[in-house]
Amino acid sequence: MSQKRPTAGDAAADDVNDRFHDAYDDARRDADRQAPVWVVLPDTLVVLRGDQRREYALSPPAFHFLKSVCHAPVAAFLLLRSPKIRTLAKRMSDCLAGLDTIDLPMSVKDQARQVLTATKRFADGDGRDLESLGTEVRAALLQCIDAATVIQVRVLDETTRQILADMTEEERHTFMVVVTGDHQARQRSLPMQYFQRLFGEKPGADDRVLFGESVGDEKEAVALIGSLRLNRAIAATFFGDETRLQRDILGDAAHQRLRELEVPRL
Repeated sequence: MSQKRPTAGDAAADDVNDRFHDAYDDARRDADRQAPVWVVLPDTLVVLRGDQRREYALSPPAFHFLKSVCHAPVAAFLLLRSPKIRTLAKRMSDCLAGLDTIDLPMSVKDQARQVLTATKRFADGDGRDLESLGTEVRAALLQCIDAATVIQVRVLDETTRQILADMTEEERHTFMVVVTGDHQARQRSLPMQYFQRLFGEKPGADDRVLFGESVGDEKEAVALIGSLRLNRAIAATFFGDETRLQRDILGDAAHQRLRELEVPRL
C-alpha cells in the first residue's frame, strides 16, 4: 500500500501541535508558581513559597531503626540462597547490641528484639523454613510497623502545624501537596491519608493533594502541580468543567462508543 505524501495542510497541523506543546510548557511553568507547593519525599517535606525553599525532616532515628527492623526478615527471605545471609546475621547482632540506645518505649523495644532475634537465628541456619519465620515474627512485626507509624504521624502533624502557623490566610487556602511514592504506596499512603484529612478531601479527588507516582524529586512534583493548575483552567474554559482534563481526554467518548461496540469476549 502506497503511503500518502505529506501535504501543506499536514505540515501546518504539525506546526500547530508543536506550538501547542511549547506554549503549554511555558504556561505550566507560570502556573506552578501561583501558590505554595509542599512536596513530601520519602524522609523529607519540602515547602516552596515563591523563591523560598525550606526542608523539614520527617523520619527521626527511631523511625529509621524500626524500618530496618521490619526489613530484616524480608532481607532474610530475599537472601535465603545467598552467602550474604551470614553477613545479615552479623548485622542482626549489631542491631540487637544497639537497641537499648534507641529512643523507643520498652514495649516496642521488646517487639523489635523479638523480630531481630528470630531473624538472626534463621540467618544463622537454625533449620527452620521461611513460613515458620514468618509465623514467629508476624505479630511483633505488625507492632513495630504500628510504632513506626505513630512516630511518623506525630512528626508530620507537628511539622504541618508549625508551617501553617507561619502562612498567610490566602496561602493556607491555596497551597497544594504532592506526595511522592511508587505504585504500591498509592493505596493508603500515610501522608496521602493525613493531607486528605487536613483538606477534607475524598480519596481520588486530586483536588489539593496529589500522589506523584514515580516522581523522583521536587522539580517533577512542582511540574505536576503546574500541569494540574493549567489543565483546570483550560478545562473550565473549553468544557465548563475544571476536572475534565483530570481523566483521559478521549475517556468520556470512549465510554459511550465502547458501549455501542460488540467487543469480542475472551
